[in-house]
Amino acid sequence: MDYSTHCDELEIEGARFVELARGADVAAPVPACPGWNVANLLAHVGYVHRWSRYLVNVRAPQRI
Repeated sequence: MDYSTHCDELEIEGARFVELARGADVAAPVPACPGWNVANLLAHVGYVHRWSRYLVNVRAPQRI
């Protein structure tokens, strides 16, 4: 996948996640992540998306 496609995919998936998260009960448990609630999941996924976008933006040849 090329640089432009990576950026496009991050934007698409980020928007999709926001749409799914909108209106969610942040205190609700996340069955797939024992001990986590929706707020924990939102924070984690947000961090991962920002980290991924950084890697794409700097065109990192390997994981940082």
